[in-house]
Amino acid sequence: MRKSIGQELYLYRSNMGILAAVSTVSWLAGILGMMVFQQLTKSGEALFPIGTVMLLWVGVIFSLFVLANIVPHNFDLAVSMGKTRKHYLPAAVCVIFLETLVIYVLAALGFRAERELYRALYHGRELMGNLGPFLTPAWILCYAIFETGCICLYGGMLKKNRKVGAICWIIVWITACWSSGGFWGEYEEAEHSLMNSFAFWGYQLRLWYTGFPLGTRMAILVVCGLADCCIMYLMLRKEAAD
Repeated sequence: MRKSIGQELYLYRSNMGILAAVSTVSWLAGILGMMVFQQLTKSGEALFPIGTVMLLWVGVIFSLFVLANIVPHNFDLAVSMGKTRKHYLPAAVCVIFLETLVIYVLAALGFRAERELYRALYHGRELMGNLGPFLTPAWILCYAIFETGCICLYGGMLKKNRKVGAICWIIVWITACWSSGGFWGEYEEAEHSLMNSFAFWGYQLRLWYTGFPLGTRMAILVVCGLADCCIMYLMLRKEAAD
């Protein structure tokens, strides 16, 4: 098992470097954008950790779509070279988990650095959108497990049937994007539109999820992530290599 993980890490090594580089550049671009905005507008309003948000957004999208598309290729390569699925699939899950963990660790470090930078540059200014409570070690672990499950499930679907898998995930992605306004922002009940209908379901999901205690919310992410990994294993345990 340890040998399989080491081999997978070797195959994914370039992706890890690219992921870290892209996330870091996104973070720097967000901070630079905030500084330019403050300089041009001379605004005295609260600051926002846009660098950390961009790091998370770009990092999550990169890992979700790039790593998932690599899963079928690495599966075919490993099985064709004689590696058993029983050894390859758990090793692949572990490596994907490590890669997603990198994103959230970078986000936690980036948020602290961004916060201190703004404190030094803009004395006494309030930081709107405190991400600190959501980037604790416990939450980082839960996020990484949940995203690992999403990547593995998507990768498994692409390997099983690439066209069907891609269509399903495009639908899921569009639905999630349209619903995110209600989940993260405000829901205007008076407005009647297709987008607002999706926002309504996002708002309902937020009410349902935030209604649980903190520990239960973390457990939901972990259980969903592990369940997705198990589904991927069941999908590919007898799959032939192309």
